[in-house]
Amino acid sequence: MSCSLSSCRNCSRSSFIPLFYPIFPFVAIPPEQLRDLVDLIDKYLPNFYFYQSGISARIAAALQQKCEQLTDLQNIPQFSVKERALIDVFVKPNLRRMQSRWVDGQRKNEIIIQTADQVIPVENRILIVGEAGSGKSVILRESVLNLLSQNTRDDAPKLPLLLKAHDLAKVKANNLEKAVDIVVQRYYGLPDFELAAIGKDARITLLIDGLDEIFNLQQRERFRTQIIEFGIERPDIKMVVTTRRTDDITDLASLPSYERWEIQPFNFSQIKEFVLRWFVDRLDSSTRLLNALLDHNLLSRLPNTPLVLTLLAVLYDSDDYREIPANLSELYSMFLDLLLGKWNLDRRVETMHNAAIREYLAMEIALEMHDTSQLSISNQKFTSVITRVATERGITLDIDALMTDFTEQTALLVINDKNEFEFRHLSFQEFLVGLAVYRRNDNSRIDYLINHFEDSWWTKVLYFYCGLRQDAPHVLTRIVERYPDMDMQKQILSMMEFGYLVQAAYLTPIDVRIEAVHSTLKQFYNNMSSVIELKINEQKLPTGFIYFAFVNVLATQFASRWLQPYYRNLFDNLATQENKDAEATFVMLALAMFMAENDDFNALTEVYKFIKNEPKQLLTLSIMGQLILNELEPNAKQRQDVKALRSTVNKVNKWFRTHSSITRNLLDTTNPALADNNS
Repeated sequence: MSCSLSSCRNCSRSSFIPLFYPIFPFVAIPPEQLRDLVDLIDKYLPNFYFYQSGISARIAAALQQKCEQLTDLQNIPQFSVKERALIDVFVKPNLRRMQSRWVDGQRKNEIIIQTADQVIPVENRILIVGEAGSGKSVILRESVLNLLSQNTRDDAPKLPLLLKAHDLAKVKANNLEKAVDIVVQRYYGLPDFELAAIGKDARITLLIDGLDEIFNLQQRERFRTQIIEFGIERPDIKMVVTTRRTDDITDLASLPSYERWEIQPFNFSQIKEFVLRWFVDRLDSSTRLLNALLDHNLLSRLPNTPLVLTLLAVLYDSDDYREIPANLSELYSMFLDLLLGKWNLDRRVETMHNAAIREYLAMEIALEMHDTSQLSISNQKFTSVITRVATERGITLDIDALMTDFTEQTALLVINDKNEFEFRHLSFQEFLVGLAVYRRNDNSRIDYLINHFEDSWWTKVLYFYCGLRQDAPHVLTRIVERYPDMDMQKQILSMMEFGYLVQAAYLTPIDVRIEAVHSTLKQFYNNMSSVIELKINEQKLPTGFIYFAFVNVLATQFASRWLQPYYRNLFDNLATQENKDAEATFVMLALAMFMAENDDFNALTEVYKFIKNEPKQLLTLSIMGQLILNELEPNAKQRQDVKALRSTVNKVNKWFRTHSSITRNLLDTTNPALADNNS
């Protein structure tokens, strides 16, 4: 039977005293004082009555307090957020292992997918393997809460012990049992703790986190041996060990009798569940974050792990929140700091010196690869870069250890099919090059980036550089000045990327940014006559279709909640000008579409009267308006701005019905290139 102490308040004295008699056999406590005692125990030792030992109760209470709250988020250096309950945001990662069995005389391999709460209760020796931030530590903390919640007064209590592998190894005890005693005594403040004594009254689960974090390989091997020996000596104690992937730990022979489970990346349904849990009272925030993950393809660029999602959620939750284009450099910077060991969610890492060296080497490797237009680097070239840095900087570097570090500990590099090193995603290579340019403030490299912005190999590097610098008026101004020097195709591509660049450089004076946007839109309009001649398979596409498609892409790139009021100011200023030409109305239409991306539809309605004589712009307004109306939630359709937009779209559609020849010319539905999409 499971119960809380406070539920015993109304029990009779005869049934209440026996509950406490084993604990206070020589003390007569008046009922009114017992009530106060119950309140105190319920508050500070909620698991007290499950255990024969007060030491066990204190451990359980301390663990529950540690595991219930995600106080570790306060260790994120750039941001601070409110404390969160683990249960409020925890989404169970899937665990995967390969199982072999004999079927009809043949060995069959099958993949088993389960969650930790399905695995831990039924298996006695478990190794959980996952990359940085995949949720290893959080799985153990959630397991602690699960095990404590299963305690009843009818069975021997379960007592989980959650300990860090490097803490256990650091005490240099002769065996694991002695190491556990020392660490619990030291970190839980329990000088009388002895595992042997506690194990007589409770069913112990030993949860050892971060075996890979014992960086000294000899020390790690000694500790691995202690784990094996302890498992043989104490089969009654369940053991769960977590680690990142390393050659010396994660092969099947390294921990015999352990079932090896791999943590799987989150799928989109798990990502969605995490985001909805984090922003439980703010559906608009969760929707924006999920859309940003999809729009910016972050799910393929960053690992789909709880930690990355936490970093994204923290960014969105912070007072300094801006859209992904503005914050992406900070997100990569945070994630790189984590990989390189500057900090993590459990504690600050003390080896900042080594982390700084790793970061410098990573930048040098990225520069070597990007300067030579390479996606990978050979073992020989890797060695050459490390040797050069060691000579130039006067430091001693262990090349083999660094190879292991970059591919296993940090997993920043992976080994590809050519047996060469490459970054886990090209965006990390681009970020590190941008970081190197920013840190070194090399004017020649900055000029090179500006002069090659239209080259897709360097576009994202400049984007990361601006995100790190934040105040970059010279970059925005010079790119706009360079538009006429680019060929038309590269100019169009550069203009589309320019929207993200403006947002990344979000501390650049606002008048510089808005003027750069205005100039870009005017230049874009002047190129539209060439753009609408675009052909696919030698077939010219409908003019109206191309016009809308390109303006819609611009809206996706330039839309920004933070620039919204300044877009509105520019729109209003243009509206007051007399004798507006098609270029000015195009800019107004584009600005209206930027604002519509952030749920402000008023400008789309207002722009109608200025573009009545511009059929291509009218068609763009009609298509955009209809798409918005189709996607709105039913309750939003009663908003006044939505009703006004619907009325405007109806007027435009009526105009096209009465001007059928213009409609046919813009849509050109006889074009074979659109034979399957006449509608």
